[in-house]
Amino acid sequence: MKAERLERILRRIKNARVVVVGDACLDANVYGSAEAVAKEAPVVALEASEPVFAPGQATNVAANAAALGACVSFLGVVGPDELGARLLELLQGFNVDAAGLVAEAGRKTTFKVKFVAREAQRHRQHLFHAYWQERRPPSRAVQKELRRSAAEALVGADALILSDYGNGTLSPRFSKWLIDESGRRGAVSVANARGSLTKFRGTTAAVANMEELISLAGRGAANDLAAVLASAAAKLRARYFVVTAGSEGMFVWPVRGRVRRLVSAARDVVDVTGAGDTVTAALAAVLATGAGLAAAAALANLAAAAVVAREGTSIAAPEDLRLLAT
Repeated sequence: MKAERLERILRRIKNARVVVVGDACLDANVYGSAEAVAKEAPVVALEASEPVFAPGQATNVAANAAALGACVSFLGVVGPDELGARLLELLQGFNVDAAGLVAEAGRKTTFKVKFVAREAQRHRQHLFHAYWQERRPPSRAVQKELRRSAAEALVGADALILSDYGNGTLSPRFSKWLIDESGRRGAVSVANARGSLTKFRGTTAAVANMEELISLAGRGAANDLAAVLASAAAKLRARYFVVTAGSEGMFVWPVRGRVRRLVSAARDVVDVTGAGDTVTAALAAVLATGAGLAAAAALANLAAAAVVAREGTSIAAPEDLRLLAT
């Protein structure tokens, strides 16, 4: 993307209003030295640092959209615990309106911790991840509260993002209502899911990786990528489809009626955590301005390159994109 075009889009994003609905999560990265083996068992003993916290899952999407300059509202569910309070504070620090973040009694905030060995003159190495999460829908009372908050947030919104990690926030019924309501109000909708996208029929755009695309299109789909994308989009009744493909870049459909491949803009890959969230956020933020799919995908490609060059869950800010623009 040319630098002049990037600046025009970034200026327009500042006037965009984006609503993000999905599964809230607090991420933590724990770094340390792994120079010893535990005495109790043949496993690595990590001399750990204090954890570095960041918004994860759908809250990472919200933070990334806000980092690009959009006015962002987030709706989701946490527990009435210290982790939920920390996540709320982080979102506020990213200028995300988190008034729609509901603390549900009896629920624990979803929490993901990644342990990373970081040694001088050696490559960083992810040791393992640990998750604390509840895969159940919110109570009926909380669901009603989320719908009420969504109805208010969508007034004047330009884009809706649905970010589903399978933890129950986005039921098929709620997802359909959100897509229908955003469409009725003239807002574009962008959906991304860890797993099946079928609950998001009618969305304007869908973001998926290759495995999710094949799952949606069917194993018996044609080998021709354009046909596979067309089939998947038809099943979702989606106008656009973006496929993230790691080092192969991104595949975008349709651009002038064809599949367009964007070569990855990454100059260095350190950690791919949250890259799909960043793509989803950037795509929606640009579509919210009224720009087309080609421009949205080009900016999303730069944003993904920015975050994979850093450790942990992170955001792509305008200054990061400027460094990558041509």
